[in-house]
Amino acid sequence: MKKTILFCLLMTLSAFMIAGEAVQGFTIDLTQATPALPDGVTQVSYPQNAASYHGNQHGWCWFAFKFNATGPVRITLGGCQYINAGSEGYVEAAGTKVGDIPNKTAACYDADPANNVATFDYKGEAAELIVYCGQYCPFVQVEPVVVPTVKEEKIYFTNFQDWDDVASSTTASTKTVTTKKSNEELTFTFAETQISSTGTNAKFTNTEVITAGYAMAAKTATPYIETSALASITKVTYVHAATGGSRGWGLEVKGDGDADWVKVQENFCAQAGTLVSVDINRTNCQLRWYNLNASNNAYMTELAIYGNVAVKPRTFKNFELNFMNISELPAVPEGVTSMSGAPRNDSHGLDNFQMLLDVDGPVKFTLGGCEYNNGVKAIVKNGETVLAELDVTTPKCYHNGGKTEWTYNAEEPATLTIKGAQYTPYIKAEACEYVENVVVTYFDQNSTKLGEESVLPGTAFVPMFTEEALPAIPEGSAFRGWYTADNYKAPATITTDIKLYAKVTPVETAVVGSHYKYDLTKAYFYAEDHELITATGKQHGSGHGYVFNNGEEMTLVVSPKAYVSVGLCTYTNTSDQIIRNAAGDSVSVMHVVKKGEEGATADGALCSFYYANPEGKQDTLHFNFATTSYIHSVEVYNVANQLNKTGHVYDIPAGDAAALMLVCSQLQDGDTVLLHDGVYDLGEVVLTTVSANNIVIKGESMEGTIIRNAPDAKNEGISTTATILNTGNGNIFENLTLQNALDYYKADNGRAVCLQDKGTRTACYRVRMLSYQDTYYSNKPGQQCWFEDCEIHGTVDFICGSGSVYFYNTLLYCEKRAKAGGGQDCITANNSQTAQQDKGYVFDRCTIVSECPVVSLSRSWNDQPQVAYLLTTLDMSKGEFGLNDSKIQRWTIEGMNNCLPYDFAEYSTMDTDGNVISPESNKVQFFGKAENEMETIIGYEAAEAKSYIHFFRDGWKPARNYVPFPESLVNGVSNRIVAGQQPVKVLRNGNIYILHAGVVYDILGNVVAE
Repeated sequence: MKKTILFCLLMTLSAFMIAGEAVQGFTIDLTQATPALPDGVTQVSYPQNAASYHGNQHGWCWFAFKFNATGPVRITLGGCQYINAGSEGYVEAAGTKVGDIPNKTAACYDADPANNVATFDYKGEAAELIVYCGQYCPFVQVEPVVVPTVKEEKIYFTNFQDWDDVASSTTASTKTVTTKKSNEELTFTFAETQISSTGTNAKFTNTEVITAGYAMAAKTATPYIETSALASITKVTYVHAATGGSRGWGLEVKGDGDADWVKVQENFCAQAGTLVSVDINRTNCQLRWYNLNASNNAYMTELAIYGNVAVKPRTFKNFELNFMNISELPAVPEGVTSMSGAPRNDSHGLDNFQMLLDVDGPVKFTLGGCEYNNGVKAIVKNGETVLAELDVTTPKCYHNGGKTEWTYNAEEPATLTIKGAQYTPYIKAEACEYVENVVVTYFDQNSTKLGEESVLPGTAFVPMFTEEALPAIPEGSAFRGWYTADNYKAPATITTDIKLYAKVTPVETAVVGSHYKYDLTKAYFYAEDHELITATGKQHGSGHGYVFNNGEEMTLVVSPKAYVSVGLCTYTNTSDQIIRNAAGDSVSVMHVVKKGEEGATADGALCSFYYANPEGKQDTLHFNFATTSYIHSVEVYNVANQLNKTGHVYDIPAGDAAALMLVCSQLQDGDTVLLHDGVYDLGEVVLTTVSANNIVIKGESMEGTIIRNAPDAKNEGISTTATILNTGNGNIFENLTLQNALDYYKADNGRAVCLQDKGTRTACYRVRMLSYQDTYYSNKPGQQCWFEDCEIHGTVDFICGSGSVYFYNTLLYCEKRAKAGGGQDCITANNSQTAQQDKGYVFDRCTIVSECPVVSLSRSWNDQPQVAYLLTTLDMSKGEFGLNDSKIQRWTIEGMNNCLPYDFAEYSTMDTDGNVISPESNKVQFFGKAENEMETIIGYEAAEAKSYIHFFRDGWKPARNYVPFPESLVNGVSNRIVAGQQPVKVLRNGNIYILHAGVVYDILGNVVAE
């Protein structure tokens, strides 16, 4: 009977079993006083007790036997309810315990032989096994078992591009395919479902998951897609999308153990598109998708089915060999036919390494890199067929972490030849999983998904899309090719899933104001992507930049007047490298002393010079190398004229951004920079730094003098995008505009800073800042800053940070939160470190204009946020907006990072007619890590205490045209304050008046009207 049970079990598992050398099975009936032992089975002593016969019901006590197993076996013991705990069976292999057989059962074996048994699967290799049957045992069976070896595989995938177009119909349609790996026939039956192999919808914007092609459910309750049964389904993934809310595709399953269909996914999708992953884990299983909303369509753009599939056991033996600092070759690993190479007894490993080895399927190889391979590649061949040429130079040396990986990705056995490059310090081989294909996903220059393709790993890269498939490339820009997200060109061979982005950059022009910096130490610097620099040398890959050998050249195109700065390398051979113009005239000399010699050049030292073409024409500078040389960097400032500095004053020509950047890099304490009306376009340059102290940067006018940068939207960030980074103290910015032109709406609320201030006592007079999120960032605890007659634009937290910052008579302009309108803006996000160190933000007689319908005065960021609005004017000229709706109570009540405000205050907010529109009271229940209720409306005394005359420590008085806080200097008014009636500011025809107790006073306290 037990043999029958095991036979049925093995037949059930047959789809997952691997044929191999069988082990002879046997049965021992221990209900007999003298049990018959099969050939090769020997009774042995039980360690603690002597074996004895108990009777024809419970069999033998303490019976033990041994035999030689040639592989995995299943051992079955009859159970007994009278076995004491701890007295059950166990198994040893070669003298080591490998498992227990807990054969104490609820009833004795003779009561139900089909169920009252205990089993143990020995899954090891050939060994001598000893089976200890325990206190009582009536039955023993040993059967050869091939342990199921399965793995989860993707057995079917479609994005519907490979389906025929089918119109929606109540008459069912079918599509039959053959699954991969499991090789089963799979039939899809569907009704009231349209199939479009090329269908798209502009509302499906989740580019990470959405592809063209879809299955669309009709607007009824009965659309479905149903599959025939598959032997195993472990998981299903699918992408669904919608043209509105509350809709999508649900999923039901029915498999072994299910009486009827079981719902396993019934969540709505996001309109943009949602990837769903559902664990199924059923055998003989069907799938059924249905419409979640009978009143609307639902779209499915991809689906994948995974199941358990039998896999062939591997015999390949992994190995790892380190050739560094050895004087003789190590032992040849198992499976390797031959291995050769000359040990160097140093960190470079072997010269001329070569290995011949057999593989039985996919194997991942890791080769140690060496920066001194000079571009020589390692080669992998199958017979005479070259499978791969591997770059083992760029990754740098193995002892510094450099390595290259490559996978032989085929299920067929092969004999591989691996030939190392010039030096081979290390090799590792590991059996791995077969990857049927890898996915190359393409995105355009706007990071919008174009499509994807599946290719075999190891396939040479040939782009699926060309430049013609891209959105229009702006005039003055060029398509550079396909790049990874970290700026590397697409690899020559595709080995793993990869995302590639179309790289479009401005065409370089040597015109006044342009600035270019080339970092040749970056492995992803490609000279061919640039118009103004050429290099016949090559990337060295070790931080030394480009290496140029004798006779090689670098050229640089510059405007008629230019400053050039070249980063030198201490490993360049001692030399004087002459730089010449197109006419062959000497322009400058790069003097380099090699490391280790007296007066060695510091690594990265700059050779800088100014060049003016004698004829006032664009020119090409030639760097001809007569000795092995390394160049770290090249920077060019194409200027209108040689820098003009009179005393401590620089006078920058209008729009000469290059001159401005150059001047900022060399400012000295006390310098002044004069700018003329014009646009100083910094391009994608970020963090142009002013690090000296007591600097004045003064423009001709706030509207006309514009310093602008435009970082790539994908590089957004509060600490990385600033137009200007100020790190000096006592610096003044005046009469100019700072604009961060990062494409905010493209970046989906990208952070783009105009001024990141890490100094103190910074003063801004008539400075306009144009951006959207995080426009002004006060980024130094304890700093003091002043804004007077300024204008700051933004959407989210556009005034943010720490310190003590006073804004006087400044326009706060709230831009549209979304390009189409709507949403909510938040003016400030303060994170005062402590109330003693920082006073936060005070806005004194400022004006708020908004194109956004809802505006929050502030929200908490971190620490002890403090923000006060005193005598603020709300100007509705650009569109009406509110400070109260369901989301806010003039303030955002939920702080970032669960932070609570320390002091949020509002005093006498007015409309443009001078009417006070602040409520008499506004108690707000803020919440975060805890909750606190705060009265945010304050009276005159609390407001006056926050005013300018009390604000700055140490007597700093940066104000130029400050009108004292109105109530504080109204002669006689303060002495006639009526209880409960505070003086308020009133604006009439541009003049300030004080209204108190029915009496109107001018700013000096004179009665104007009663």
